[in-house]
Amino acid sequence: MYLIGLGKCYLRSYSENNRELTGNNSKVYTFLVVIVETGGIKMGKTLSISVASYNVEKTLAETLDSLLVEAVLNEIEIIVVNDGSSDSTEIIAEKYQKLYPQTFKVVNKENGGHGSTINAALKIASGKYFKVVDGDDWVDEKGLVRLVEYLKKTNVDLILSEYVTICENNGRKTLCNYGKYNDGIIRKVEDVLQFRGMVMHEITIKTELLRDNAPPITENCFYVDREFMQYCVGYSETIAELPFPVYLYRVGNQGQSVSPENRYKRLRDQGRVLFKLLKWRYKKNNILSKTKVKFLNNDSLKLIRYIIDSHCFTPEHKYAYERKRIEKLLTQIRSNFPQFECDTKSIMFSVWKDASITSKVLKIIEFVTYKLDFKLYAKLQVMKVSLFTRRK
Repeated sequence: MYLIGLGKCYLRSYSENNRELTGNNSKVYTFLVVIVETGGIKMGKTLSISVASYNVEKTLAETLDSLLVEAVLNEIEIIVVNDGSSDSTEIIAEKYQKLYPQTFKVVNKENGGHGSTINAALKIASGKYFKVVDGDDWVDEKGLVRLVEYLKKTNVDLILSEYVTICENNGRKTLCNYGKYNDGIIRKVEDVLQFRGMVMHEITIKTELLRDNAPPITENCFYVDREFMQYCVGYSETIAELPFPVYLYRVGNQGQSVSPENRYKRLRDQGRVLFKLLKWRYKKNNILSKTKVKFLNNDSLKLIRYIIDSHCFTPEHKYAYERKRIEKLLTQIRSNFPQFECDTKSIMFSVWKDASITSKVLKIIEFVTYKLDFKLYAKLQVMKVSLFTRRK
């Protein structure tokens, strides 16, 4: 628990300062050592949930209500991080804190982006495990109860649960399950990574594991969910997949960072995340297994493909310029990280293994058009996104 960790740090500091321990002081010190070292302090929660909140007055109450599940209310800590909102987000959050002071904590801070809300929540989280929920999404109540009950009985590093996307336009729900086993059995991370991808909505992670090891998430930047995911993979040794959804993810909002308009507008943020992850992965003292490196490299290839496609959402007369920008980016990557293989073929086929026959044919067509005619490739990406949006 977090408090036990603090206790150990305090006692270590106390003894190292060579203070005189005599009489009652010595007895008290010995008593505290026994309590701390044996884990006798049990004040932490099972799960801390960080709720990133920026101008979400229309959805925040729905998000927080979904977390107010009586069966687990004493086991969870809900940290609402108000990221400099200009609407009534702060008022709504503090209302819940007043009604449920043992469960809710509100952090009011200047705007710093999604990454800053995760950093702020992680600093004060007292739960054994940590999960991130956006203030415009919510959770499945039954799934939350099952998750907490599982967390109370396990000591696994990383837990993955299913999630559901819900289209804002028509309410269509899609269950997203990338799991291989989905049985709750603890396995080595490497034994699972080779079979699946991973996104932030699935993740519940040991709080101290992330807090003690991972670099701070990039602030004032979009697309940091990938950064969060890669750190969780990098520092976890064990993993379990659960056969039920917890996270309910709202999609179809034009203001989201994944909309075509915002993808082009925020190309710089995509590049920031990519280079930070590559620097982290290839720094000298970062020892990762071959399986983890392969998984994380492939995920970074997906991000590069995402960046390439983001360059396509611009007026047609700029296509030649965008192609030059892409080539400049790839040259920088290859120059700075020669051990990272990012040839065009690897990028274009980064998602291949589990793709359908139709998807594989499309990827081959995209690969050929990208090599021969970027203008045609760009038009294909715009068309693909348009068709995907209509289907929603």
